[in-house]
Amino acid sequence: MQKIHRYAVGASALFAVAGTTLAQDSVSATPGTVDSLSAYNAGAAEIRFVVDLAPIISSWSNGFAVAPVLKTSADPDPLFDTQLVGAVALSPDLRDDIVFGSARDFLVWTGAGAGINPALNTAGTIESLGGFDHQFALSFVDLSASATNAAGATIGLTSEPNRLYVTRTIGLMSRFLPAANDFATLSIGAIDADGNLTVRADEFNTTDANAITGDNIVQIDLPARAAGVNTLINVGGTNIATDAPSTAYLVNDSAVTLNTPAALPESLGTPRGAILDFAGNSIVATPGSATTSTAHLDASLESQRGNPYISTAASDMTSDAYFASLGKLSASGPTDSINIARLLADGSVVSTLSRTLPSPITDGAGYTANSAGDAQFTHYLSQESFRGGNGQVAVGIDSISGSRIAAATASDPILGEFIAVVDITGASGWTVAAHIGKDVLDGENGSSIGTIASAAPASISAPGIDLDGHVYFIAAFQPTAGPAANALIKAVNTASGYQLELLVKEGDSVTGVNSASAYTIDRIALADSDSIASGSFFASSVIQSGAGGAPFGGAAFGAQITYDNGGTPETYDTVLFVANDTATNTLCLGDCDASGVVNFNDLVSMLFLFGSDPGDGCDADENGNVDFNDLVATLFLFGPCPE
Repeated sequence: MQKIHRYAVGASALFAVAGTTLAQDSVSATPGTVDSLSAYNAGAAEIRFVVDLAPIISSWSNGFAVAPVLKTSADPDPLFDTQLVGAVALSPDLRDDIVFGSARDFLVWTGAGAGINPALNTAGTIESLGGFDHQFALSFVDLSASATNAAGATIGLTSEPNRLYVTRTIGLMSRFLPAANDFATLSIGAIDADGNLTVRADEFNTTDANAITGDNIVQIDLPARAAGVNTLINVGGTNIATDAPSTAYLVNDSAVTLNTPAALPESLGTPRGAILDFAGNSIVATPGSATTSTAHLDASLESQRGNPYISTAASDMTSDAYFASLGKLSASGPTDSINIARLLADGSVVSTLSRTLPSPITDGAGYTANSAGDAQFTHYLSQESFRGGNGQVAVGIDSISGSRIAAATASDPILGEFIAVVDITGASGWTVAAHIGKDVLDGENGSSIGTIASAAPASISAPGIDLDGHVYFIAAFQPTAGPAANALIKAVNTASGYQLELLVKEGDSVTGVNSASAYTIDRIALADSDSIASGSFFASSVIQSGAGGAPFGGAAFGAQITYDNGGTPETYDTVLFVANDTATNTLCLGDCDASGVVNFNDLVSMLFLFGSDPGDGCDADENGNVDFNDLVATLFLFGPCPE
């Protein structure tokens, strides 16, 4: 008996105030003229609209879905259309059962030329909602030669398959007017599912006499944002925000250099910034209160490196969050370790651990790296510490072993980059999930369709991990036929080791559901001139909590796309969001991990869900509870799911 489910991907209502940028699948009513709004456009206090994900098929014939959820702002420089995508981050949490005080309207359209921009789009229709089943959040910074904007969004989901309800807000602008001087350079950062956006700001590239001073971390309550411009400025020697009711300094005018911040979300209690600095400290801060400590750093390590990552979904019974970064054993040695701190909701440290790359490290399938002991983690170098993205170290759960695992991308001087994965629960076993030269397959244990290619200055991004232990990353991909392209790849966690599945790549063409127009993915962000790009992939690029208890809620990263608008090309910088295709994916009874096959892995997954009602294939006997009877029933269901 087959049981069909329609999952809602994690979603959040993306808030946008007056001065919003555009974020949707749309083309201009005047082909060739981009419909992105300026960050300084006058408009309503909120702009809400729908984005429908379009189905795509992976190299393993699995259903996924994609859409340009956030477009960047119109560039204030008249020589350019839109700003570039900087760092991107998803919330570490997912909120359920969101109820509005009053109904909210969302603009919907399904034709070319329709959209939000009143000057360049025709109008759509209105869908009113009283709440969401689930809500998560997405944020990014966009930039030009000097101007920067920090935008945040919550994205709501109902039972409507593949539909995202977006309300988007510009949290901060670096200047008052398009042609004015900048008062700050902005970078993210983090956002939680309630719309608390945490931003780093400094005086880099500013010339105005009222530019802010020092390193600063601010938190913006996006639902509280007033209409108009919000910028940081120094008045009388003090850094302030022009929309003070929505914006609070967590750290003001620090003389110590700060990394881009992570955050403990409001779903744990009080939203708190979780910050690392260049003096070896962690700073846990709320408005008006900051605690500086070194308790987060394991005693075996000399210092930390890179930007922090917080996972609440992978937390255990002894803690509320995992706080991860890179580390060094000695000041003169390589950055070849990871540091993990288990935190309570108030940011206090429960315990710490460290893991150091072994020499050698192998994938168990013929690949061996770090034979000379000189491999190290390098994706924290160049601009990353100041501009993001966040999370050179990812933390997740291996559904096969039940262990917590961590992953980071290392570089071997001879073999190049590889993704190292380590068990952080017990035995500290290491393996390799992906490496230059590893085959990308057409199915589990299938044939090669290409390999991860060597590219300079980066071949493989930082990884993100879901709650099944699958590892996601962007890499240079060389197909067996055709040109090389950057691609989003999933290292599938199988009983025989990690195997690579291609999800989406440069050159792919997708027909937008809302725009009714085909677009080509021109560029997927991987590297800039000397390092991994800030808009590429990091641990915070994956939301680990999906609707209905799904272990993967989606992934987001920077890209450039070009629409065919009635025969005229129309190019946008955007944030692409990729999720499971909830409209077509099915789960059969006993298929607890949604792999399409009922096997031993499903029995293991069930053990961790005993007594719960996940509402999916884990409830093999459909009695509303995972129990011993489901284990027995699953034994009789072993094999591929019915078509």
